Amino acid sequence: MLCLILSGLMTSPVTASDTLGRAIDSRIEVQGDNMDTQNQVDDLAESTDSMAGEYRRTLDRIDEVRALNEQIRRRIARQEGQLASTGRQRENLRHIREGLIPLMVQMVDVLEKFVALDLPFLLVEREDRIVRLRQIMDDPETGMPEKYRRIAEAYQIELDYGRTMEAYQGILEEDGRTIPAEYLRIGRVSLYYLTPDGNHAGLWDKEENRWHPLSKDFIPTLAQGIRVARNQVPPDLLSLPVPAPK
Repeated sequence: MLCLILSGLMTSPVTASDTLGRAIDSRIEVQGDNMDTQNQVDDLAESTDSMAGEYRRTLDRIDEVRALNEQIRRRIARQEGQLASTGRQRENLRHIREGLIPLMVQMVDVLEKFVALDLPFLLVEREDRIVRLRQIMDDPETGMPEKYRRIAEAYQIELDYGRTMEAYQGILEEDGRTIPAEYLRIGRVSLYYLTPDGNHAGLWDKEENRWHPLSKDFIPTLAQGIRVARNQVPPDLLSLPVPAPK
C-alpha cells in the first residue's frame, strides 16, 4: 500500500501542487474579502459615530431652541400683560381727564366770583390772571398738568393775600373822578387808601361796597402802616379802624 501511495504521488505531482496553490489563493482571497469587509465595517462605524454625534448636537440645539422659545413666550406674555395694563391705565386716565376738565373750569369760575366779591385790591392784576387762566383752558396745546398747575398757583396767590400786609400804588375812582392813591391792605380784613398829598384817606366798606372817608386823626397812623408794609420802618402796632362785622 505504501508503494501504491508513493507511486500515486510520484505519478501526480503537478495535480497536488495546483490544489495547494488554489487553496492558498482562495484563503488569501477570503482574507482580502474579510479585510475589505472590515474596512467597510470600520467606515460604517465611523460614519455611525459621526451621525450619532451630530444627532446629539442636534438634540442639544433643539433643547436650546426650546428654552429660548419658552423665554420669548414668557417675555411676550409679560409684554402683553403690560400692554393690557397700559391700556387700562390710559382708559382710566381718559376718564380722569374727562372729569378734570369741567372741574377745572368750575375752579376758574369760583375764583372769578371770589375776586368779584372780595376787597377791591389789585383788581387789574387779579382779573388779568383769571383771563389768562381761561385762555389756557381753551388752549389745546397746553397739557392737563400745566393747566391744573396754573389754576392751583392762582388759588395759592389768593390764599397768600389773606396772610400778608401790602402797600401799592393805584388809581382811585370815586364820584366819577380818578386820582392816584396809595393803598394799604391788611390781609383780607381791611383796605385803606391815602392820597399823595396826605389830606384824604378812606376805608373800604365791603357790606356797602364803597369807600368811607377816614378821619384825619388816622392819617398819620395809616402813613406809618404804609411805610411798615414797604419795609421802610420796623413793624409797629397800628391803631386803625376796621369794618364792623355784620
